[in-house]
Amino acid sequence: MRVPQVMSTSLKSRVLHGLFWSMAQSWGGRAISFLLFLLLARLLSPSEFGLVASATVVLAFMEVLYEQGFGDALVQKQELLQQDLNAVFFTSLASSLLLAGLLCAASGRIAALMGTPGLGPVLMVTSLGLPIAALGICQQALYRKKLEYKWLAVRTIVATTLSGVVGVGCALQGFGAWSLVAQGLCATSLNSAILWSRPLFRPGSDIDWSRFRGVLRYSVHVLGNRLVDFANTRLIELLIAIRYGAAALGVYVVGSRIYQTAMQLLSSVVLDVAHSGFSQISNEPERLLRAYYKSLEFTAAVALPCFIVLAALSPQLVDLCFGRQWGEAAGVMHYLCLLGALQCVQFYNATTLNAIGRPELTLRINLAKMILTVSVLGLSDAKGITGLTAAYAASVALVAPLSFGLACRHAGVSLLRILSIVWPFLCAALCSYAAVALLGARGTTASFAPLARLAADLAAAALTYLLGCALLAPVRSKNLLLFFLETVKERRRKKVEVDYAVDN
Repeated sequence: MRVPQVMSTSLKSRVLHGLFWSMAQSWGGRAISFLLFLLLARLLSPSEFGLVASATVVLAFMEVLYEQGFGDALVQKQELLQQDLNAVFFTSLASSLLLAGLLCAASGRIAALMGTPGLGPVLMVTSLGLPIAALGICQQALYRKKLEYKWLAVRTIVATTLSGVVGVGCALQGFGAWSLVAQGLCATSLNSAILWSRPLFRPGSDIDWSRFRGVLRYSVHVLGNRLVDFANTRLIELLIAIRYGAAALGVYVVGSRIYQTAMQLLSSVVLDVAHSGFSQISNEPERLLRAYYKSLEFTAAVALPCFIVLAALSPQLVDLCFGRQWGEAAGVMHYLCLLGALQCVQFYNATTLNAIGRPELTLRINLAKMILTVSVLGLSDAKGITGLTAAYAASVALVAPLSFGLACRHAGVSLLRILSIVWPFLCAALCSYAAVALLGARGTTASFAPLARLAADLAAAALTYLLGCALLAPVRSKNLLLFFLETVKERRRKKVEVDYAVDN
């Protein structure tokens, strides 16, 4: 009876350790990247941002094609052999080289199709990053599978910092949009180089294509899911570029930056570790459900209110972070952050379905999302990017019932349990939104300096939220606080044990 208990404790420890370093990777890398983005937003024009954003959309599509879902397939596969890694490595590398060549050949036509002058040369240069990034797919998947996120955190922080210095330096020298191109290529190269400085895998010629078909059976669903998800998340950028031009796309990119950063810091940081941890207990339904509910509770208590408060503070944050020339980006940020509040509690459904080996169900969710998104955006007669963003957010939100329905049916999740976990934190978060709106409507903080006004509104939102949690969910709030304190205490104890072992 003690063996399962030891295994459970070991997995919990590894997941917590992985979560800590995944947070360090995401928070450290994203914080540095965001600070550098602030500098570049004040040095570059909306049209320059939009030009590179147009290229980024095309490159993101190519990355989905060459990666083909292999990373998640390797993490999920229970019995992983050298033959599997060899097949994935050479397949992804060959695919990336082929796609880079096709992109260079078609760069002129793509620029004409998107109506973005100057896009062709940018596409040709940035395509060099495709095979460079492909070199690191297997290495990163192995680090994720072993929950060894410490080296991934170091890699991200170093690559982000050095590439950011290159980008800002180029911008100060007047290179314009090419500053962002240089930053992106430098980051990609450093990420792969650092992974290969401590490799967990070295490619060989031993390949069993019959085993590779097993990897493909899983990855093809992930690939389909990501292609559909690409259409869901990137279609709006294509429409903005085609309808309103590169400058408008630049405004959207700036407006969505805080939302994307918050999504990474407060939600995706947990999902990466959750996929690895959930996959290891996919054959134990009761443990999987407990992990699902605990993860959902933590995210609903922390991430959900953060997104709602960010939506309330969007005008102040855009003005303070990026400057008055980006004022139109506030509307974009507002609607995307409201969408983020829903997404952060919904994403565990896909993670759980993937962990139990049912990625085709996630594909169904994203197909429904794509159909709604394409229909709504195609029929929308919005006059500007704010209206188009609101329509996009509404179309994505309409798919939430299907996501929770499939999780309930196939993973045994209880909808009533989900509602009981989420509703008190949601109500408290909405009260904090109302508090910020009330201060703005009454002009209570209107005479404050921008930074002081932001601090006052944040304090009011935080106080309102904490009071709401204390009234609506006192037991859950107390348990989450105790869980956090116990986790910190456990990490300190382990650090002392390691230090003692080293000293002796």
